[in-house]
Formats: sequence, C-alpha cells, structure tokens
Amino acid sequence: MTKKSYHSKLFLIYYLIHFVKLFIYLYIKMPINFADLTIIHNDSFITNTLLYFNYEQYSSKDSQMILLFSDDTIINLDNILNKNKISFDGSNSSQNLFFKKKKMDDTYQTYFKKCTTFKNDIEYLNYDELLGKNKIGYTPSIFNCIYYKIDFQIGNIERIKKDVFGIIHKKSSQYKPLYKIAYDSDEFTKEDVAYIINYLFRV
Repeated sequence: MTKKSYHSKLFLIYYLIHFVKLFIYLYIKMPINFADLTIIHNDSFITNTLLYFNYEQYSSKDSQMILLFSDDTIINLDNILNKNKISFDGSNSSQNLFFKKKKMDDTYQTYFKKCTTFKNDIEYLNYDELLGKNKIGYTPSIFNCIYYKIDFQIGNIERIKKDVFGIIHKKSSQYKPLYKIAYDSDEFTKEDVAYIINYLFRV
C-alpha cells in the first residue's frame, strides 16, 4: 500500500464516521422529556401592583416554584443543590447567553442561548425540534428561551447544532404563571433542570 492510498483511506474513514454521526442526529429522535413549572407569587402590595400592570416578575424568595415532571416526580425549588457544577456566564437570569455543565471526564459542555427572530412583528422562537408533534400554544415572556449544544463538527467547516433545553410560557394567570419545560434527558437530570430553572427565574 502506497503512502498516498493509506492517507486516502484514513480520509475516507474519517468522513464516514462523521456521516454516520450526522445520520444518527437527523433520523434518530433524541430523548426529550417534559416538565411543568408552576409559580405562585407571594401576596404583597408591590407584587400585586406589578402584576396588575402586566409586569412579568422574577420569583422572590417568598414565591413558590414547583416542577412537575412527566413521570409525576415533583420538585420544590426552595432548596436546590448544584450537584453537577453548572455555571452560567455571569449575567443574571434570563439574559444568560450560555451556561456550562461539568462532564464525567472533568471537561465542560457548553450550551448556547438561541437568538429570537421576529414573525409578524412578534418575537418568535422555533420550538419544533424540541416539541416535535407536541404543539404548545405559548405567549410572549422574558423567560421563553431555547439552549442548544454544538453536537460535533465536520472538519472545521460545518457545525451541527442540537436544541437540548427550552422554556415555554403557557397561557395562564399572571398571578400563577405556568411554563412548559422541555429538556434532553441525555444532557440533563431532573436535578439539573431544577437548578437551571431556579437560577433563571429567581431574583
């Protein structure tokens, strides 16, 4: 075997591996799970006044935040520990552009916030990749978001993005707002989801 043919075979194997990964990414569904977040704001004059004027609030330490997962697991967000060392970019709450999670090999996976677009002059996020056939009507919110990961690269050119976490504000009472949470269970545990939600929604 000549040196040239050897390198050609290596090149072919390299791209075959990446095309197999691409096929898996496009045609095998990722394990998206769901949870419902209910927030019960504390009953105070300031809170009630702000809500009356449709000012969307972050949750204070007196607000109740309850996560109900699709398998009926309930987590109260009063005392959430950061077991998997998730770190945000330093800016507060819903303005975070990315966050990182420590992996088993002590490296970090970074998750980036997807930019919103505008549709008929209304801020719009495409949740199709996360929701699939589970269409959910949602209303505008400062908390609506999608985070994605860069799954792998083909050479130095093409990067495959994968939506792995999303928050959707469902139509509900402003005094008791409801949110649908979609997350990739290969990326996040329930405790991870609880910590992320607690961080993004708290003052």
